[in-house]
Amino acid sequence: MPSKLLNPFGEDGAAWDSLVFGGVRFEGIVTITGTPWKKKHDHRRARGRNGARSVATGWDLGEWSLFLVAIEDKDIDALGELIDAVTRRDAQQDAAALAIEHPAIAVAGVTQVLLEEADTPEVDPKGKVTWTCKVREYRPPAARDVTRTPAPADQTTERYGTEVLEASSYRNRLPTPPSSDP
Repeated sequence: MPSKLLNPFGEDGAAWDSLVFGGVRFEGIVTITGTPWKKKHDHRRARGRNGARSVATGWDLGEWSLFLVAIEDKDIDALGELIDAVTRRDAQQDAAALAIEHPAIAVAGVTQVLLEEADTPEVDPKGKVTWTCKVREYRPPAARDVTRTPAPADQTTERYGTEVLEASSYRNRLPTPPSSDP
């Protein structure tokens, strides 16, 4: 099986020099740090025993910090477009996943992230603009096996439990038979 890690010094090394985030390509200086692989553990302590046991409960979501530095005019323009694209506030309440492409994140098999926090761009008097943000891995909800969608309960009969009795005439009702004969 071929490695997911691209050699930064080989033919595919140019991929390390650019970032595609939120549909915008940025080709300035890109530095990415983070922890894509964190195990989740449930530490359980049994009653009446000394010690505890640790139960692995899967992988936690990966987290990265992105440091983007733009020096040239075209990179500053691309950084402005990128910031606008990923920090746009929509009317929806739920967070929207953003597409991301960079070898440091792709090595973990991640193609979508959620923006957790972002700083304001810092302008250096020497002509460099720096922007920092933190992202978290996005995993879509697991698909559930559904064999049949349950039909809603019929609400026209016995809505409150007595509706059918009230709707029938009193003359046509027979008394209930006794439960036991003496």
